[in-house]
Amino acid sequence: MPKTSTRKELPPALGAEGNVDQDSIDQARCRYTMEAVMIMAEIFFHRCAILMWVATHLMPLQLTHGDTAARIADHTPTENHKIWSYESTQMGMPFQIMISVLESGQAESAQIAAQTAFSEIQRLNSIFSDYEFESELSRLSRTAGSGGGFECSQELWSILHLSRELHSASQGLFDITIGPASSLWRKARREKQFPSAKHLEMVRERVGMGHLGLLEENHSAILRREGMRLDLGGIAKGVALDAAGKILRDKGFPSHLVRAGGDMLIGDPPHLGVGWEVTLLPEMDVPMEFAPKRKAMLSNCAVGTSGDVFQHVEIEGTRYSHIVDPRSCLGLTGSRRAVVIAHSSTLADSHATIACLMDASDVPAFFQSRSSRMDFHRIEFDGKHYFSDCSNGFFDHFPDAGDPPPTE
Repeated sequence: MPKTSTRKELPPALGAEGNVDQDSIDQARCRYTMEAVMIMAEIFFHRCAILMWVATHLMPLQLTHGDTAARIADHTPTENHKIWSYESTQMGMPFQIMISVLESGQAESAQIAAQTAFSEIQRLNSIFSDYEFESELSRLSRTAGSGGGFECSQELWSILHLSRELHSASQGLFDITIGPASSLWRKARREKQFPSAKHLEMVRERVGMGHLGLLEENHSAILRREGMRLDLGGIAKGVALDAAGKILRDKGFPSHLVRAGGDMLIGDPPHLGVGWEVTLLPEMDVPMEFAPKRKAMLSNCAVGTSGDVFQHVEIEGTRYSHIVDPRSCLGLTGSRRAVVIAHSSTLADSHATIACLMDASDVPAFFQSRSSRMDFHRIEFDGKHYFSDCSNGFFDHFPDAGDPPPTE
């Protein structure tokens, strides 16, 4: 018997005269390649989700007594007053909660409050994650191109609605439809090879807030282009930090600090302290001439950071950042880092992202135009020179900071 094969050949594409159209064949092959990459990516995300579940559910909450994230300014904890620190892996990174307690008998209540806050972060991650295969966001992304609406939870609807407002305010720079471009650029950075023109064209067709429809009447979202993938990486962590801080306050612990990477939410000053002393401008990221003082005194505010002046790749003689520009779907040229101080982590996180994406000359006016008062510090490195700018009030958070840093 003749052997059968399950291999499928690409169908020939015919031109106007019935001849084989090589461009159509190439486009079809490119499309199939991208679809295969998407399938492999979903398998990878699913496996990551399993590992994250194990890390979150089976690894115990770590408790340490000390000041591992920040220290209390002008105050040393007494026998009755302590700082309890709790750590847990959430959203693919270590989260830390520090709680100031006045009485030793509050230790158990503080631990319960911290665990409740971590559980809320975990719940939000199951909604916002673009890595977890069964997250609400991933399920929404899988409806792309179907033409049907996806009814969102209140949490997802709120963040999508806010993201659309930020997209408008930033003139298109804050774009949560950047998912396909982010995946393509990560591959380019890993291989140090510029994406092909055809892959870039396919990705650009799938990126754009105009392809995201939000239906107010039933809180439904529609992804109009096949292959779209949403990415909330520029705002979801901030929302999670705000939610954790609210729980800690509701549980009776207004004096706290919640940290994830370079972002943090800071509550009331500890007992008899004037604030939490935190390092905002580490020496590895910001040269001394641009940071007359590195440790800020903060309370009842949030800090967001974005970018890394040393995280870059050089391709074909051009230096590119890891930050993807939604206008080109490529990495920004040069490297940038921004720090934003705001009254909420949601604002600080999202506006730090915008500050990195925005041209340096536009940043001051943008922050002045915002209804909420925010301070920023932005630094850019083109491989030879540093360029820095900050709001008038940024260094007011740094005791004895001296004169503001120079700008080249």
